[in-house]
Amino acid sequence: MSKHKSFVISGASSGLGLAISQIMSVENEVTILSRNCPKNLDKKINHISIDFSKKENILKLTELQKQRIINADILINNVGVFSDSSTEPLKGYDYLDLFSVNVFSAIELTKLYIEKRQFGRIININSVSGIRAQKNQEYYSASKFALRGFFDSLAQNISPNIKITNIYSAGIDTPLWDKHLIREDLRANFMDPLDVAGFIKSIVD
Repeated sequence: MSKHKSFVISGASSGLGLAISQIMSVENEVTILSRNCPKNLDKKINHISIDFSKKENILKLTELQKQRIINADILINNVGVFSDSSTEPLKGYDYLDLFSVNVFSAIELTKLYIEKRQFGRIININSVSGIRAQKNQEYYSASKFALRGFFDSLAQNISPNIKITNIYSAGIDTPLWDKHLIREDLRANFMDPLDVAGFIKSIVD
């Protein structure tokens, strides 16, 4: 990297978010936002505890915590949850929690990040489901389409010096899938989170 940068990464208690934070923290300042603090987290990485299932929790961040987001060079919206209606139909208003995590968290963090900014970079970890709806993923696909729509529109309204990158990945082998009935032969073909994190580092570089 040409110079030291500061990152804020949401959803980094495990999986891709944690892999990104580990790679970026070698030469940069990294703050992660997640409900749980990863075990044996490198002391160089700052952790802010937040439950993204309720969007108002972002508004409850302290001023110091908000300043970390506002002053970061790069915001990475990574937090997300998955749902499969073939094995776990969403009942009642559960889908609102899913949208809070997958959509509203990115919107609220981005609003905070760009409020007084003319330069910056936002990287959104979306999904192939945000381009092509997947069977049995009605709510998940809808949330990813919503994320895509918001940032495609936002990119036309803000300073051209704030770069927005949307990543539409296929399956990444993370603990996210541990609670879902994914066939082992399918999961074996999922991408390694460290490889994806390395790709994101190349974008930043």
